[in-house]
Amino acid sequence: MTITLSFRADRTLAEELDAAAAEAGVARSDLLNQAVRELLYRRRCERDAERYALQPLTTAEAAAWPNEAWPVDDTDWTEVFGA
Repeated sequence: MTITLSFRADRTLAEELDAAAAEAGVARSDLLNQAVRELLYRRRCERDAERYALQPLTTAEAAAWPNEAWPVDDTDWTEVFGA
């Protein structure tokens, strides 16, 4: 289910958005959805980093995450940010 949102943008921002959407071959709303997903993901990561800075993982907790748990360079980030 989708809902309609609206917002105001400067003319230059709107023009740049339209050009980027055309270049990517997607609708403006698709590009905006992707941008908002990425922004919200980044904000969640920043909040997590702040929490870990206040209360870092213990040695035992950190040991439970071997390097293999991190994604490889060719990770398909659409799985992270959605389609």
